[in-house]
Amino acid sequence: MNTSLTESCRDVFVEFKEQAESMNLDYMKRILSEKLQAWEVRETEVETFGYAGAVEGWSQAFEHFRGQDMEWVYTEESVIPTAEDKFVAVYWISLIIEGKRTTTAHLYCTTFEKEEEEWKIVREYIEADQPNPLLEKE
Repeated sequence: MNTSLTESCRDVFVEFKEQAESMNLDYMKRILSEKLQAWEVRETEVETFGYAGAVEGWSQAFEHFRGQDMEWVYTEESVIPTAEDKFVAVYWISLIIEGKRTTTAHLYCTTFEKEEEEWKIVREYIEADQPNPLLEKE
């Protein structure tokens, strides 16, 4: 894949992170594909959901954290173009709340794809509540 494509994909991912951190639900509604397929695994439980479930999840998360002293922490990021119109981002999200790191994090594997010239999240796989990788480095 060419360097400009990799940079373009990284720009899309950086924008996604910034908008999620600013708790912009309107952006999340736009970036999520209506055809989204997603899986969240918690130990042995697997939840599958689509667009409506993802919007509801982001809405609940934003509402829960609104007004708190909270910081999103992204680690171990990889942005991998898989075609001219598709890339996969692999990353951890953990939180710092009231100055303390959470002991768990979520590992995401998110596929972005162009739909009608706009980048959308079309698939997402989440390993929830894993040991926070930042704690291992301290």
